[in-house]
Amino acid sequence: MDKALAALDGHVVFVEGKHDVAALEELHVHAQFVCAHGVPLRMVEKHAATCQKKGCVLLFDFDDEGLRKVSVFSELLQSIGVNPLQTVRTHIRNVFGVRTVEELPAKYRLLLLTSR
Repeated sequence: MDKALAALDGHVVFVEGKHDVAALEELHVHAQFVCAHGVPLRMVEKHAATCQKKGCVLLFDFDDEGLRKVSVFSELLQSIGVNPLQTVRTHIRNVFGVRTVEELPAKYRLLLLTSR
């Protein structure tokens, strides 16, 4: 679990909103968070240099809207030569089995309890 979360550290992490940022900060993830509000192209352009330097993860929710956003942002990022670290997103989904990013802290605590 900790390894999956640590894979976010140091990267640019695109999320859907401030509640997602709060959830990840609660889990001590040290990343540059970008809330994906507004026009995706402008957001990608604004953070392009940092994404190219640090790498980025598209950690949108694991529902239909989140998958749509992953598709849109992936295409835009790839058009500027940045390949989002999709394996990190997939690993978090597989380890935690959550539907939303906001659920991560509660699921983390539950998994800690059941692993003892």
